[in-house]
Amino acid sequence: AIEVNTFQSGENSVYGIICDFRRMKTPQKMDLLFYKNLHLYEARSRKYYGYASSISNVEFAPGQAMVFSALPYTVNGITASFAENQPGMLSIEAAVQASKKPGKHVLHVSIRRPDGTSPRNLTFNMVADEGIGKTTIPIGLNHMGGTWTAIITDVLTGVRHTTTWNL
Repeated sequence: AIEVNTFQSGENSVYGIICDFRRMKTPQKMDLLFYKNLHLYEARSRKYYGYASSISNVEFAPGQAMVFSALPYTVNGITASFAENQPGMLSIEAAVQASKKPGKHVLHVSIRRPDGTSPRNLTFNMVADEGIGKTTIPIGLNHMGGTWTAIITDVLTGVRHTTTWNL
């Protein structure tokens, strides 16, 4: 009634767990056991469980999915910079701040224009090999002037950073 899917990238492990609502009609509690002590996160709730080899009494409601990351380091934050280095093009650099050199991460970036809107082309995922991601996106030669905002979320841990800049 519980389905587990795993993914490994270097030393980073991800476990997707779902409670099958067709077979289970009531919430279920279970203990999650990992192969060694690691820094454990549940990405969807943005919760850090600490440095451990298990998590006790995790409750799964029917149909509920959770995504656990098991990392050999802690993620302390994200730094980012945004600049219009070429007319109409926004250069983005973001880095995962960790207790040791991080592995591959994916950063979800959502940019809001000065009027508060966030068109689909300003929301995307960026791969951060060894914790560092760089990209350039078009924002148009006639982009809005004013204060722009970006929310960057590490997909593995849920750690989030918000930053603003003026164009």
